[in-house]
Amino acid sequence: MGDAERIEEACCGIQFGKDEFKPFEEKLRILNKALTKGKIEVLQVNLGYRCNENCLHCHLNAGPDGTIMQEEVMEAIVEVAKRNPGLVVDITGGAPELNPFVSNFLEDISPFSKEIFFRTNLTALEKRWDLIGLFKTIGVKLIASFPHIREEKVDFFRGKGFFKRALRVLKDLTAEGFGWKYPLYLMVNPTELALVKSKGSLKETFRDFLITYLWEDLKSIS
Repeated sequence: MGDAERIEEACCGIQFGKDEFKPFEEKLRILNKALTKGKIEVLQVNLGYRCNENCLHCHLNAGPDGTIMQEEVMEAIVEVAKRNPGLVVDITGGAPELNPFVSNFLEDISPFSKEIFFRTNLTALEKRWDLIGLFKTIGVKLIASFPHIREEKVDFFRGKGFFKRALRVLKDLTAEGFGWKYPLYLMVNPTELALVKSKGSLKETFRDFLITYLWEDLKSIS
């Protein structure tokens, strides 16, 4: 079978001929469709590609030598938030903790934000009591990446020793009230060629693991 015949083959139940591959704008016109901008509700801010880890799977190639967002850019983002109060601010990286201007940015943008989510790999928060205290003061919601409950799987992707260090930070955060008094969400990344389990199944698996290996008082947290 030649290339032309392969193009004509059915794919996912749809026949694709060579004349079907038209420019996107032309396809919209043919289908009488228009793309319009809706109301902006979330402002996602990537504070840079600097990270304390060198994860195998990182699609940003973040690492210790990564660039960071400069202070004047962060000040401009705060101005955007001032002009559009009530946005959800989603802060990510790299490891946003490593941006030296992150504390000032959080304090400045907080008064104009509906919610602030802060994405962390956990190990970048190790002994960052100043930042953890600020999270509590302004009500930051933490989203912590924790790929798996098996040490060998996590360390394969994140580097040797990551698993135990991340658990220590999780324990510190819980002692500070995160996960029961202040919001803390665990984000699970696939560590193999399969989709992650359902939310309910993951919650049960991780809860049992954390209770068994970390702290007994989690049993009283609903």
